[in-house]
Amino acid sequence: YYTKYMRYSLLLIAIFCCSTQALAETTLPDFSLYDPMDEQLIKTSSYWGQPTLLVFFSISEDERQLNIEQINTIQQRYSSTNLAITAIALDSDEKSTFRFIAKNRPNFRVLMPYKTIKIEPGETRLPLFLLLDSQLQIVKKTAGEATKGLIRAIEKETGFTR
Repeated sequence: YYTKYMRYSLLLIAIFCCSTQALAETTLPDFSLYDPMDEQLIKTSSYWGQPTLLVFFSISEDERQLNIEQINTIQQRYSSTNLAITAIALDSDEKSTFRFIAKNRPNFRVLMPYKTIKIEPGETRLPLFLLLDSQLQIVKKTAGEATKGLIRAIEKETGFTR
């Protein structure tokens, strides 16, 4: 039941949410995601109360730029904190998401879009990392890779000390 518009709806939401300079004043809208492993719907509001890293990415052949090892390392390093990490496969169906998980063995949750909200696309490189505070305020946006600035923001939000 997924169409091209449905597949990219979450990326468009993320771009729309982060288009302003004052990211800390932007709250992530509540929308539904599908977990193909557990066959359940997940609402973004379920992340309330904990810092969250959302990673929007593409599974398609031409955009295999998601560094699974880097995100696995982030998950392992901050496992003692309350940080939730979720990757959202924008262009996949259930079968390709299963194949992606089986091949890459991520230690974080991989979800898919469920319902659409049509928003005009912007120019954002994938993967897109959105760090949310415990009230779902977007505090950091990084495109392409997890930068040192993103890691510092994660440490600040989780209270992680070295």
